[in-house]
Amino acid sequence: MKRIEEANALRVRIEKMEEELKGVREKLRQIEDSCQHQWTKPEYCPEHHEAYTIPGDPPGTMGSDWRGPVYVPAETIKKWRRQCNLCGKVEITDRVKEVSTDEPQF
Repeated sequence: MKRIEEANALRVRIEKMEEELKGVREKLRQIEDSCQHQWTKPEYCPEHHEAYTIPGDPPGTMGSDWRGPVYVPAETIKKWRRQCNLCGKVEITDRVKEVSTDEPQF
């Protein structure tokens, strides 16, 4: 009987904490939405994934759907990060805007 009471008390506690978390997140959203952001200069912070090989099906399973080893090359994803000096909000993006200029060639 004691175990069920303890479990029910924990469920109530979790429910209260989730409600408090919801309120805190809403308050933070309001602060960030009303901020007149002063962003830092974007900082380049790439995300690198090492190369690896997917081993494929083990030997002896040579059916029509047999899959051999597959090499997955290394990849670096370009990312930039900026932070607001007023509210501390952090934004990270991997989107880029291409800018081209015409320069005379003599």
